[in-house]
Formats: sequence, C-alpha cells, structure tokens
Amino acid sequence: MFRVEYVAGVATGRYRQWSREGVLLMDGYLDRGERDGEWKVWYSNGHLRCSGRFARGKLSGQWSVSNYDGSDLHLVDAEVEPNDVPCFDLNRMEKSPRSAGIDVNGAK
Repeated sequence: MFRVEYVAGVATGRYRQWSREGVLLMDGYLDRGERDGEWKVWYSNGHLRCSGRFARGKLSGQWSVSNYDGSDLHLVDAEVEPNDVPCFDLNRMEKSPRSAGIDVNGAK
C-alpha cells in the first residue's frame, strides 16, 4: 500500500509505502513525479535498509546502507558507486516510485 500526493495529476509531495502487515517500507518526497530530497527505505523486518538524498530523480551524495539484520552500517557515495546503493534497482527505476524495484527482504 502506498500514499502519494498529486498536484494537477502529477505526483508531488510526500510518498510513503507500507507492507501488507503495516510496516513502513519507504518514505520520501517527489517533485513533479521525480524523487527529490531525503528518502529512507526499510526492510520488511523494520530495520533501516538505507537513507540518503535524491536530486531531480537521481541518487545524490552519501547514502547510509545496512544489512537485513541492521548490522554493518556503512556509507556509499551514490555519485561514484550508484550500484552499491541496494535500495533501488537502477535498471528498473523510472519516474514512478511504484516501479522502483525495491526488494524489502534483502535480496536482489
């Protein structure tokens, strides 16, 4: 289940996605249909998977990334190593957050 705000038919504002069990999985902001600003993604067990920023739909700056059990928190420079930010499948990522390719169980 997800909730997003629309302005003139375009996703703009806060985006939130939950599992069927009610666990918050994703929280961020959209600007004219593109991810922008701070985003956080959680595993289905409630542990934070990653957090960082988007700039006009692209990963930006440093992202904090951790394992499914919440261990091994480390930083990834998304502009240098975008494929090391495991929260989003960059090959499937489009403007729509619904097509983000998120895997909440820790597998690719």
